[in-house]
Formats: sequence, C-alpha cells, structure tokens
Amino acid sequence: MAINWARLKLLAPQDRARLVNTLLWMTACAVSDGIAGLMLLPLIVAWFSADTAQIGSALWGLLAATLVYGCLMFWATLKGYLAGCTVVRVLIGALIQHIPRIPANLLGRIQLPGLVRGPVLTAMAIPAHLLAPLIAAVVTPATVVVGLAFIDLPLAGCLLAAGVLLGLWLRWGGRKTLLLEQQLHQTERDSAAQLAEFGQQQALLRTTGLDQQAGQRLVQALNAQYRNVTHLQRRSLPITLAFAGAVQGVFLLVLLLGAWRVAKGELAPSLWIAEMVLLVRFIEPLAAMTQLDQSLRNAWQALVQVLLVLETPALQFTQPGGTPADSHLVARKIGYRLPDGSTLLSEIDLDIPPGSQLAIVGPSGAGKSTLLGVLARNTDVTEGQIVLGGVDIRQLSEPTLASWRNVLLQDTPLFQGSIRWNLQLANPALKQHELQQALSAVGLQQEIARLPRGLDSEVGVGGSALSGGQRLRLCLARSLCARTPILLLDEPTASLDSLSVSRVMALLARQRGRTSCIYVTHHPQLAAQADRIAIVVAGQLRCIGSHAQLLAEDNWYREFCAENNQQAAKD
Repeated sequence: MAINWARLKLLAPQDRARLVNTLLWMTACAVSDGIAGLMLLPLIVAWFSADTAQIGSALWGLLAATLVYGCLMFWATLKGYLAGCTVVRVLIGALIQHIPRIPANLLGRIQLPGLVRGPVLTAMAIPAHLLAPLIAAVVTPATVVVGLAFIDLPLAGCLLAAGVLLGLWLRWGGRKTLLLEQQLHQTERDSAAQLAEFGQQQALLRTTGLDQQAGQRLVQALNAQYRNVTHLQRRSLPITLAFAGAVQGVFLLVLLLGAWRVAKGELAPSLWIAEMVLLVRFIEPLAAMTQLDQSLRNAWQALVQVLLVLETPALQFTQPGGTPADSHLVARKIGYRLPDGSTLLSEIDLDIPPGSQLAIVGPSGAGKSTLLGVLARNTDVTEGQIVLGGVDIRQLSEPTLASWRNVLLQDTPLFQGSIRWNLQLANPALKQHELQQALSAVGLQQEIARLPRGLDSEVGVGGSALSGGQRLRLCLARSLCARTPILLLDEPTASLDSLSVSRVMALLARQRGRTSCIYVTHHPQLAAQADRIAIVVAGQLRCIGSHAQLLAEDNWYREFCAENNQQAAKD
C-alpha cells in the first residue's frame, strides 16, 4: 500500500517531530523484541551443555533484554496513543478551520455527516494501534536475521530471501484487493444513500404509489453490495490463504533444512533446536501481516477521505487586509462559472448605497441565490470585481468581512443548545434587554416567554424543537444581533404564515437607512418595499429599478406581481 506522506504537511513542526519520535520508540521496541529472541540461543545451547555458569549468564542476559523490551513496549504504546490523540486534534482543528472557508458550490459535494466520528476516529488507529505491530512485523524479523548472520549465515540468508519474497507477495495481494475494496465502499455509500432516501420519502412515495418501485431500486442496490462483498471475499481469500500457507511453508522448509544439516553433521543439535525456537520469533509477526495490512489500508483510506476534504480549494483571505470606508457595495461586471464551465452569472453590475434595500427577484433557477452568495463572498466570482467601501472584498481579512456583513440562507441552521446561546453566537456581549428586543422584532418574544425555560429553552438538534417558522425567525433575530452594516437574506419569508411575513416586512422596513439589506424573494409585497428591485433571468441582470418603474416598463415583473397577488387572494 503506497502512503503519500507528503499529505501530512498539515502537521505543525512540533506535531511532526512528535510523530517521528513515536516511530523511533516503536522501532526501538521492535529491535529489543528481536534481541530478546536472540538471547534464547545461548540459553538453550548452554542448557543442553549443562554448563551452570553459562546457563546463569545467558538467563540473566535474557531477563535483562526482556525487561528492556517491556519498558520500551510500555513507552512506545503510550507514545502511540498520544500520537493518535495528536492526529485527531490536528485533523479536527484543520477541519474546523478549513470547512467554513470552502466555497458553497464545492461544499455541497463533500460528505460531511459522520466525518469526525467515522474517518477521523478511524485514522486515529494508525499511530495508536497499527504502526507498532506493522513496525514490529518488519523490524523484529530483520533483527533476528541480522543476529543470526553472526551465528548461522546460511540460515540467515534463507530467512532474508523468504522475508523479501513474502513482502513482495503481500504487496501484490494488497494492490489486487484495494480496487475491489474501493468498489465495495462505493456500493456501500450508494445503498446507504438510497436507504436513507427511501426512509425519508415514505409519505411521498406512498402518496404517488411509487413505494414498490423505490423498494425495488433499494433491493437492487443492496444486491449489488452483496455481490461486491462476495466477489471481494472470493478474490481476497485465496490471496490471504496463499500468504498464510507460504509463511508456514517457510517454517517447514527451514525446519527440514536444519534437520538435514544436523544429519550431515554441519549443525549441532542443540543449536538447531535453539534456531527453531528463534524461528517462531521470525514467523509470528509475518503471520499477522495479512490482517494488519488490510486494517492499515482501511485506516489509511479513512485518513485520505479527511485529507481530500482538507485539500478542497478554500477562500483565501489577506492579512491584515483593507478597511472599507463605508457599506457601499458595488458589483462590476461580475460573472460566475462552475469548474465544468457552466455559466451561472454573467456581466452583472450593481450599485447598492449604504442603508439602502435591494430585492432580487426572478424565475426559479435564474441564479438569484448564486448572486447573493457571491455578494456575501460565500464563493468568489470568476469574472469582475465586488467592492465594499472602496476595497475589493477579496482583499478583506476574514474578521473584517464578518464584521461588515451577515448572511442568512434558507438552510442556515440553529445549533443544539439554548435559544439564548444561539442568539449570543452573533454577539456574546448582548444583554438581556437586547435579546428581548431582537426577539420582539421578529415576533418571537411572547412565544418564547411561554416556553417553560424561556430563553434557556433548548432548540434541539438543528432547531428540531421549534417549528419551521420559529427557526427561520430565530435565525433572523440572530442576524440582527450581529449588528453588521450589511444584511443578506435568501427568501426571508419562505414557509412563513401571513402574520409572520408582515412582521418580517416591517422589520426590514425599519432597517432602511441603518442597515443595507439585500434579499432574494418570491414575495412581490416584500420586493415592492425595497428601494430598488433587480430582476435576474438566466444568470443575467434583466433590469433594475423601483417597484413603480418595473411595473410600468417590464412585462415579466407585472406578471410576477399579478400571479402572486392572485395566489394570495385564493389563499
């Protein structure tokens, strides 16, 4: 299995030094294990010669070597656990720093759920549980071979040749099974995704009568996974059995070779018996190599999953960066293309004065949310320039950008904890009356006051203890608590009842002149109260103007307002 150690460059110098130190201790432990095995030779030879003095001397030597080995094993094991903890700490810290800076279009392609409790904790096993036996499986037999070279050179040469051949066989077998394992992992992910979808969409599937069809697709995915499992077992089992047989064959051949040499008088019987006992120290680590290689390969694949996330391109921020003169936001000929070349935005010009309000409307899939994302710098434009207060937003430091704008997307989550804690995430210095003001602004003050623990009530995982409308309004209240000069909102009235929509509209109206508000909406009344309205169609700016101007000049906008007004009248 090829390991690209260059990927571990994310380790700080002191962490790399700690890992190297751990490897050295593990190597010393494996060498001492081989030396302790070699100390059996003089003891067994002395035992057959009945030389009491030699027996005592050899016994004390064996006890000393065993004691050194025990101490080194304890220290190397402790170092391995500490190195495992270091790996987890470094990986989690790197993920916390890196994931928030991954552009939104790339973040959706990454399987984040379970990343920490799965691949990260699995990667912890590499230094904690797998490196020590791996090093022992190589270094201990090598130490035995080196020691035997001074005692019985022909036997040492045979063992060296056998070790090299077994290593080549193991490497070939590992490469053969790696592709099969990757195919199995892919089918496991596919079947898990289909199983989750099948469970989550039961109501819809039953309503449409497609539950049987979906069930058949799920069965097909599970059958494919079963076939890959059995195929992997059929292909890998012969390789494993052949390796185990080869290890035992080496033992048998060396045993027969020694017996033949004893019969010819080339080798003393006592030395032959001692060498056969020592041969166990050579064979034992090799016999475990197959399972060890598979475990290490699986752990490394888990580590690679994490490293691939960390290698995903992220937004780059300058330090210390510029300082905007004000909240004047200007977009100059901005465009955005996906890595595959698809154009989502093209040639868009916007000028948003401080304290003004801009509504972004347009058909579904027109690029409205993408435009909001690039204005917030959730991702970078591929063409043009966005300037905040006279400074290109790509030249702002991360803290500066965060202090000047706040973003509320449709899927912005609440964090498990209390309502108070979720609000204070935006501004830890908020006082009680300020929290109440923010809740009152979104119409939540009385609703939360009726909860048993008020502000200290738990919101649940992702806000599951609250209704959808309450979650959205609480996120909006948190955005207000941030008190940034610019507020960017994606569908702030989605899934809200008419009363809540009125409250949000009144709230945004009160921000005029104090906070620049840029929001995507399908609600014509909310769009109408903005200073200007930008109509985006097929990734381009169709036109921009006030509500009255667009009603008079743009057919699409008139139809947009008429259709929504008719739907509102029906409701």
